[in-house]
Amino acid sequence: MILDTIFDGSDAHLLPSGIIECAEFLSHFNQWRRGDESLEMPEPKEIGMNIDFAVEVMNAMAGHDHLMVIAAFRYCLGRSTYIVGECAAWLIKTWPLLNEQTKTIIQRELEEQFELDDRARAEQREYKPLGWDCDRREWERVRKLWSAS
Repeated sequence: MILDTIFDGSDAHLLPSGIIECAEFLSHFNQWRRGDESLEMPEPKEIGMNIDFAVEVMNAMAGHDHLMVIAAFRYCLGRSTYIVGECAAWLIKTWPLLNEQTKTIIQRELEEQFELDDRARAEQREYKPLGWDCDRREWERVRKLWSAS
């Protein structure tokens, strides 16, 4: 992590404890920067450390041409657990941040699963590629990302 090279540890208390804390800090900072006079100016070094942390998180997510995004999506396909809803919500939230190649892969693979799922349901098979009805509804929410356009 780049943060290892920019501080000697004496400022460790300024590092965010995680992604949520970093997002909250940067949101607060932006409110101050845009003129919210009810907020105090954050410490400049803390601003920089949070920006560096956010950049590291974005680089990690985008690494290997979004390989981990695709891997997580593929893991969730066909599951019949809470993870389907979590994955669908996450994909919807992060969709604008994904590159076109990643979007194309997800769209193509999900459409293939819809075709297989439609066939399985028409033939009244027990196994359904998109899971139970509630799981399919979650994938339909994701599908709206491109079918609405």
